[in-house]
Parts: sequence; structure tokens; C-alpha cells
Amino acid sequence: MNSSISDMIKSKLIKINDRVEFKFKGHTFSAKIVEGGLIVECKYRSNMSNKYVSCLNNVIAFSSLTAWTEACLQDVLEEYYTRYSSWKRVIHIPTNLTLSELRDRCKLQHSKIDIESYKEIYRLNTLVNTLKDFIVKNGLKVPKLKNEFEIPLTPKRKIIKLNLKDKEAYERVQKKLINDIFK
Repeated sequence: MNSSISDMIKSKLIKINDRVEFKFKGHTFSAKIVEGGLIVECKYRSNMSNKYVSCLNNVIAFSSLTAWTEACLQDVLEEYYTRYSSWKRVIHIPTNLTLSELRDRCKLQHSKIDIESYKEIYRLNTLVNTLKDFIVKNGLKVPKLKNEFEIPLTPKRKIIKLNLKDKEAYERVQKKLINDIFK
């Protein structure tokens, strides 16, 4: 499944009217996400200013992230930088995550997860709680996590057996979960 901004809205990872932004050579671009995953109300802040100004007013809405970032770079900055990864650089302001990270979470929500994955999630959640208890019992403060979230253990989808093709995805999910928990 190739997730879009619209899919992320349906999955409640992004809300209507949330803002996104990206930076390029000290310049900052910001926009609002509206119904259907459209990108509107583009604003630009020069690297020489601290004030945002409206830009790209000739476009009602952008239907893709790539179209928006390319218009910002080419039409506003006159930069024809061809190797710019929009998904990896555009930040969702409310979560401070890249849209690539949110897209990965969206894909996970819609993928089938086997029982072994749920066991591993439970084990990791238990380990995190044990570590938090240890920290508190020793009179220390539990550090605030960057993106604290707990993965529900109730399967919403049909559980499937892990096959060789899914093994790599399973390992990537484990690494991603561990990295997100301890950021």
C-alpha cells in the first residue's frame, strides 16, 4: 500500500488544518492540510527575515506533496534542485515527524500483523514499563520521550503466519519501534 496524505487523514495520523513545513538553504515554507489531503495556504519565510509571507497564490491547492515542494523551490526560490525528497524533509508540525515517518506508520496500520509481532510488541511494552519503574524506584525522573505512544495489542485484522517475504518487514518494524521508544 502506498499511503497518501489523504490516507493519513483517514488513519487519524494527520488532522484537517494541521500545518506542515520544510526548510531549504535557510528558507522555510509552510502550508496547511485540508480535506482530501490537499495542501493550501502556502507561506514562505526568507533566510533573511523572521516574517512569513503568503506565496504561490496563483495555485488554489496542491494535490501532492511533491508538486507543492517543487513549486516552492522552483517558483519562489528559482532553485532547480532535482534530488529533493519531499517525504523525508517535510515535517508535520503537531507531531514533529516527517511525512515519511507518518506514511510508514500509516502503512503499518493497514498491514496484516502476525501473532509473533504482537508478542514482541507486548514484550517491548513490558520492558519499557519495567525500565520506567526501575528509574522511578531509584529516585530518578523518567525522561520525556520524543514521540510517546503505545501500540494496542488487540488485533484489528486477520492474523497471518509469518512467511519469508514478511520477515524483513517484521525486522524493520521492530527496529522502528525500538528507535521511536528510546528517542
